[in-house]
Amino acid sequence: MKETIGEKIKRLRKEKGLTQENVHNNQSQISQIESGRITNPDENTLLLIAKNMEIPFDELINDTTWEKPEAASIGKEIAFSPAAFDIEIDDSLNIQWSNRSFPLYNEKGEKNEYCPYSGLKLIDKCEKCGRSVEKIDQTHCFGCGNQINENHILPVIFTEILSDNYTITEYESCKDAITELTFEHDGYEYLLKLMEIMIAVDDTKALVEKWENNNKDEFGRVRSTSANILLKNLYSQAAKGIKPGILVYCGVAFTIQALSAGIKKLKSVMKGLNPTEGLTVDETKARLFQRVAGNIDDYLSNQGDESFGYALSLFHSLSKKTDDEELMSKMQSTLNDLKENSEDGNSETAAENETEHDSNNAKNEDDKKSEND
Repeated sequence: MKETIGEKIKRLRKEKGLTQENVHNNQSQISQIESGRITNPDENTLLLIAKNMEIPFDELINDTTWEKPEAASIGKEIAFSPAAFDIEIDDSLNIQWSNRSFPLYNEKGEKNEYCPYSGLKLIDKCEKCGRSVEKIDQTHCFGCGNQINENHILPVIFTEILSDNYTITEYESCKDAITELTFEHDGYEYLLKLMEIMIAVDDTKALVEKWENNNKDEFGRVRSTSANILLKNLYSQAAKGIKPGILVYCGVAFTIQALSAGIKKLKSVMKGLNPTEGLTVDETKARLFQRVAGNIDDYLSNQGDESFGYALSLFHSLSKKTDDEELMSKMQSTLNDLKENSEDGNSETAAENETEHDSNNAKNEDDKKSEND
């Protein structure tokens, strides 16, 4: 007659002079197995027991009543990715996330061991006691309470944007938030690529020397403040021969995915916002002035005819409706200076083409004043 798996574990343990704690970190679980309250423990638990008893797994289960719970494994057991996440942001910009989960076995009974997105090893059991992961939203082990998944922290700028009510109520605020999140996303994404290079090489010291000699501006591309601080720390460690850890890598991957989710959500929010909805006349005018200033800045930076023309067009539109003569005078002076300092006449021509009617009227008024003088 075959032994139960509990009976055999107890017999072998005593033969080897071992305690329950010697063969399993969770003494309560091993006690339940030996007493028969757990009749068919999962394979991962038995693998750990066999390892601690220094015997092959097949020897442990041979001639026992234990059967591999294949159906249960395929249907219920799951594994988490340490670097891929499911992130949800609701209409109030509340965010929730969890590590992406996968079935531990496919339909053929083959075990899924690596994340298909990051290539990192999946988490399918507790490192402390060996108990299998059983629930999609599980963060701690059922057997010993050990934390299974790491906690990750969102960048401060991200939490500030999500907590700002104007982000989802004002068009321009939402647009600005998208720009800021995109800026952060690009910085972290480039940081992740540099980390992957650091992890892949055998000698990080030599890599750092190469970067210092040939790519001094390489790190300048990581313009996000928080990402740049992290990069400097990783760079310092790499100069000592220390590669980025998996925990840091997964944290950066989480940040990138969170920022992507935020950008996607805000783009959907912005579609439902009116650029001037909820704004007073003065507030609307102020927003338009900001756009004019932005286009002037673009012109100064790029000498772009089109951006200057657009700025001038907005200016003429506003000049007819504002009572703030002093502000308008300053704006007019700025535009005149830009026109006089332009290296060629293309910008002025383009501006006049875009706003032919308003520009011609303004020019005629100026001519009349000159004649009268």
